[in-house]
Amino acid sequence: MVTVGKGRAAKSAAATGNELGVFTDAGTVHKVSKPLTLRGFYKAEPLEKLQITVTSPTGWSKSVSTDKNGVADFTPLWPGTYFIEASRSWKEEGKHHDKDYKAFWRCATLVVDVAK
Repeated sequence: MVTVGKGRAAKSAAATGNELGVFTDAGTVHKVSKPLTLRGFYKAEPLEKLQITVTSPTGWSKSVSTDKNGVADFTPLWPGTYFIEASRSWKEEGKHHDKDYKAFWRCATLVVDVAK
C-alpha cells in the first residue's frame, strides 16, 4: 500500500490480501517525541503478542509487542525514515510444490516518515 498526497489508502488489513500485516494510521503526520501507534494483523484479525522491531534512521532499534487488540506504540526520537518489521513463525507440517515443510514464517514491513 502506498499513500501519496491525499490519495485514498486502505483502511483495513484485509485490503492487502497478505496474511500478516503491520500498519499505522494512513495520512497521519508522525512527529518526533509523539507516540506512534502500530497495528498488527494476522488473517485480517488483530494479533496479540506480535513482535515488531522498529529501526530508526540512526540505526537504533527497539522491539515492541502488540496487546490483545493488536496495538503497540513507540515514540520516535529522531526525524527521518523508520523501518518497521513484524514477523511470526509457527510449527505446521505440510507440502509445498512436492517438498515437505515443518514450519511457517511470515514477515511484514512498513516504512514510516517522521517529521521534526
